[in-house]
Amino acid sequence: MDFFGIRATVEEISVNLTHREFILLKFLIGNKDHVFTRLRTIDRQWSSVELGQNRTVDVHVGHLRTKLGIAGPSIVTVFGIGYCFVDEPVNSQVLSESVSE
Repeated sequence: MDFFGIRATVEEISVNLTHREFILLKFLIGNKDHVFTRLRTIDRQWSSVELGQNRTVDVHVGHLRTKLGIAGPSIVTVFGIGYCFVDEPVNSQVLSESVSE
């Protein structure tokens, strides 16, 4: 991921991301291995005026996973809590022990 050039690549293939998707991916990668609740993610990334509800994060994460292809599973869902970026996907129960609120 090129933070300065605002570009993402997976296996040397450029990935077209919206501004919000890029910001979210940058946030998750920058806080690798930390689990963030949806509300904490919104607080850190967007104002409540910009987003009507916390399910918006779910939609953006879904789009990111699709666009990232084989790297998509690196965005892990921790059931009932939120999301985390990991180098290699692991059991979400292990990650729930490191929740950041």
